[in-house]
Amino acid sequence: MKQAENALIFIVEGDTEEHFYDRVLSCLQIRQRFSGKCKIINAKSVSRIQNKGFSKCKNYIAENGLSNSYIFICYDSDVFRRGQKPPLDYIQLKKKLETLVGVQEVNKIVAVEQIEDWFLLDFAGICNYLGIIAKSIKGLTGEDKLKQLFKTASKVYVKGKNIDAGRFIDSLDINLLIGKIKPELVRIDKIITSFNQLQ
Repeated sequence: MKQAENALIFIVEGDTEEHFYDRVLSCLQIRQRFSGKCKIINAKSVSRIQNKGFSKCKNYIAENGLSNSYIFICYDSDVFRRGQKPPLDYIQLKKKLETLVGVQEVNKIVAVEQIEDWFLLDFAGICNYLGIIAKSIKGLTGEDKLKQLFKTASKVYVKGKNIDAGRFIDSLDINLLIGKIKPELVRIDKIITSFNQLQ
């Protein structure tokens, strides 16, 4: 009997998120602890997760003959407050993904309110990266606050873009952030543990 092809698949909003979750997976040693494939799918914007993210995921599963796929849809919670019609319908997308052959489970990882709020949990690391001294920053959202910090250092923060060739994300203390957002990552660990117990 052919051994089942296992996979963890993460659908993310943009370049910043792709680099961030890659660092998270590395710090959690996911690739070392998990014998299957581990794939991050970059939809290039939250509005493209619904269709582009789905089609990329569908193609990846088919091309690799995956029979046990666990999918995580990663997005900011503030998308549900952007006007009357949010750019992402999680329930509908979850149902579509569950119809794909071999998909065992679809989960979500939600940054409250924005992933920038997670980055700001390492405020000292951001200031060190920018080469500035600041005790606090004003802004309505995490993104606004990050933009203000970057502006102070004569730099520009663009949401979803690979800032400074990834050096911004690399400068963050990812282990510190993981400790503070651990509840959102618990399901990943449980899935890997269940796989290892079956081997």
